Amino acid sequence: MVIPTQFMKILHTISILLVLLPIRLSGQIVGSVTDKSTGNPVPYANVFVKGQDKGATTDLYGLFKLNQVGQNTLLVISAIGYETQEAYSKEQINIELLQKIYELPEIKVIPKKHKEKLTIDPLKKIKSKSFISPAGDYPWILTKFFAYRPEFGSTSFINQIKILTLCHLDSALFNLRLIAAGPNGQPTVDLLNKNLIVSAKKGEKLTSIDLLDYNIMFPEYGLFVAYEWLTVGQNYYQNLQSPRSSLDPMIGILPDENKNEIWMYSKGTWYKSKLFYNPSHTITGQLAIQLTWTK
Repeated sequence: MVIPTQFMKILHTISILLVLLPIRLSGQIVGSVTDKSTGNPVPYANVFVKGQDKGATTDLYGLFKLNQVGQNTLLVISAIGYETQEAYSKEQINIELLQKIYELPEIKVIPKKHKEKLTIDPLKKIKSKSFISPAGDYPWILTKFFAYRPEFGSTSFINQIKILTLCHLDSALFNLRLIAAGPNGQPTVDLLNKNLIVSAKKGEKLTSIDLLDYNIMFPEYGLFVAYEWLTVGQNYYQNLQSPRSSLDPMIGILPDENKNEIWMYSKGTWYKSKLFYNPSHTITGQLAIQLTWTK
């Protein structure tokens, strides 16, 4: 039987539409995040699909891309220094964030000759360790909690933080966040009003961040040191043992005899969960983070 040419064209068109339909439905969202008052781009903002392990980090120009996300999907956008906002997705979207108003604490001047230092959870001579990075292609924040101590007094400042990192690339970036704990032990407000982007070098390193110049006083209910991965192009490396690329830098985990839960941020919300030191999920872990305070 001979099929007319016109009919063949119609079948060809229908075939193309059937192939493209799933792509169209799952789609790709391309967007930008800007400061509502200035119009400037907001770099390193988190854009999450609410309730799902899908998200992205804006680049230096405030741009982001989400794959396999349909239109009218609820997004959660958060960035240091701005109010968290929700918006429904569309193929091309610009999200404007409102600046957050901070009540800055009074800055005290400490004479250098009276400074005392104390290191909490020192990372010297670590024998037992493992490393972790996000399991999916989305931003993720893990925290370590440091309780307030009476000896801190009213003139204690955070001096330095050291983090055990493992980087496969020559260098990779992460965002360090310092978050005050609330009276119920939950993360509340960022103590910095802008990103603190840190570069981790290749190999297994103790990455140091000096903070004394920020004059950050130790919060009365405790402090969360938060490690935030950035899903930007320069942080991806190809793992030869996996068909998909992985995200650098990895962060060290140490065994936790107390089996404490930690606070995590993903899917657009904070929640508590166990962090495991080993792949078999039999040993609870804590992030390999050291804190030094000065009095």
